[in-house]
Amino acid sequence: MNKQLLIIFGLLIVFFSVLVGRAVYQVMDATPQLPKIAKDTNTLHIALITQELDTPFWDRVAQGAKQEAKKQGVAFEVTGAYAFDDSAFLDAMELAIHSKVDGILIQGLDNPRFKELAQVKAAYYGIPIITIANDVPVKDTLRKTYIGTDQVAAGQALGKHALQTLKKGDEVVVLMDEAKPYFERQRLKGLKRAFHRQGIEVIVRTTGHEQQQLVDSTQQLLNEHPTSDAFIMLNANYTNTVVQEISKRMRLSNFQLYTFDDGVDAEALLQSKKINALVTQQPEKMGQQGVKRLVDWLNGNEMPLKVAGYFTSFEIEEVGS
Repeated sequence: MNKQLLIIFGLLIVFFSVLVGRAVYQVMDATPQLPKIAKDTNTLHIALITQELDTPFWDRVAQGAKQEAKKQGVAFEVTGAYAFDDSAFLDAMELAIHSKVDGILIQGLDNPRFKELAQVKAAYYGIPIITIANDVPVKDTLRKTYIGTDQVAAGQALGKHALQTLKKGDEVVVLMDEAKPYFERQRLKGLKRAFHRQGIEVIVRTTGHEQQQLVDSTQQLLNEHPTSDAFIMLNANYTNTVVQEISKRMRLSNFQLYTFDDGVDAEALLQSKKINALVTQQPEKMGQQGVKRLVDWLNGNEMPLKVAGYFTSFEIEEVGS
């Protein structure tokens, strides 16, 4: 009798083990797969991650990076999110870390989860991170370096250009994201340096990045400051909406309008003479330099990298130039 009970008990264990194993398999099979890495373990693998896939500026960053990756003989992929989807962007960053790529080039995001992923998870796996175009404070992320425009200098140059038209007593409205990301704060710092002691009244306003929020913010600004002399958009992606809302109520020529070239419509707005000037950057150079610096670091050829970053050049492009 005892022997029969043991046999029955053993069969039950086997039965339940099969059920548990099948359930685990189904869960694992339904889980999104991490990016696959080629079997050649001698080849370095680098990922470029952006919040703005398929946009002119970031396509140019990717193009420069791809060309340098091919030259260096490293595997390269572009991933990220569309239209500033922070959650999808950070998920892509986490997947790249867990897939154990050798290095990451990334559009910096001044966000607690970004900082945790960079400072803890990437550091745990020994994956170096270089920020591209948009930087974040190094103390919060442990990023190796930054490749891109000196945003303080760019903001200051744009401010000095605006001063060629503005005069003492004029009013300038500066529009920035309500989250006040680091790269926008740097641009604002440069603007304020340019306008310091120039008799220019600088009005800084924030807005959400959703379309209706931008519309509402612009309308409110026009109601509160109808006689302002200039608008400066620190986030270039806001420019088209601001231009549309102004043109519904008054002439665009009533204002000087300035921004940067990393927005989807910025260059087209300049060419159509709907804005007066913008800061043009070198996205291809950013991508190329990013891959080169990362590969040099991974191969031990350049250690340490300059924490302050490697600045690419920029210039002010105005209507008719």
